[in-house]
Amino acid sequence: MQGVLYKLFHNRGDPNFNGVTAHSIEIWNEDGELVAGELGTSVGSIYTSLTGFYNESGCGNVQLLVLGHLLQKCDFLLWDLGMFIEYKSSLGAGLLKRNDFLAKYRALREIKTAKLECKEKTNCRDLVNQIIDKSNANNEEQKSNDNDGDQKMQSADSNNNGTDGQKPMSKNQRKKLAKLERRRLAKLKAKEEREKKQKEQVTKNSAQPNGDTDDTKDVIMESNNNNNVNEENEDTNIEQEK
Repeated sequence: MQGVLYKLFHNRGDPNFNGVTAHSIEIWNEDGELVAGELGTSVGSIYTSLTGFYNESGCGNVQLLVLGHLLQKCDFLLWDLGMFIEYKSSLGAGLLKRNDFLAKYRALREIKTAKLECKEKTNCRDLVNQIIDKSNANNEEQKSNDNDGDQKMQSADSNNNGTDGQKPMSKNQRKKLAKLERRRLAKLKAKEEREKKQKEQVTKNSAQPNGDTDDTKDVIMESNNNNNVNEENEDTNIEQEK
C-alpha cells in the first residue's frame, strides 16, 4: 500500500487507477516545524482522507478547517472523511447511506474539473479568509440577481395592470396567488377524474347483456298468473250468465 501511494504521489496519478492521485497535506508553524498533516487521495472531484496526525493541541482541527476551504477553492464536490467519529460531526461532517454514497461517488469521480494544488506555503488564516470572502461575494451577487428578477417581475405585473392605480403585488402575494391557482387546478383535475370514472361505469353497464334479471322474471310471472286468474273468473261469469 505504501509503495502504491508513493507511486501515485510522485507520478501525480496513474491511468491504471482511473486517475487516482495521492496528496500530502502539511501544516507548519512559524518556527518551520511540521505540526499537523494527513495523507489523502483524489479522483475526479472527490477527495478522500486516509490518515492524519498532529503534534500540537488544536492543530488537527486547523488542518481540517483549512483543507476543507482548500478543497472548496479547487472545485471538489465531495470530501470522504471515512468512518464516523464524533469530532468530524462537530466540524460539520454528515452521514450518507451506503447506496447514496456509492451513487454520488460513481457520478462525481467522472467529473475531472477539480485539481488539488497549493504550490507554495500559504498562511492558513489568509487562505480561509480568501475563500470566505469569495463565497460572500458570490452570495451578494446571487442576492442582487434575485432582487433584479423580482423588480422585473413587478414591472411586468405593473404593465399588465395598466394605469388603473393598483399597486404591484408583493412577492408573498404572488406566492399566495400561485398556491390558490395550484389548488384550483387540483380540484378541477379531481372533478374531471370523477366524471371520467362515472362515464366509464355507465359505458360498462350499457355493455352488459340485456337479459332479464330474476326480479323482473318474478314480476312477469306473477303478472301472467294474475292474468290467468282473471281469464278464469271471466269464463265462470259467462257460464253463469248462460
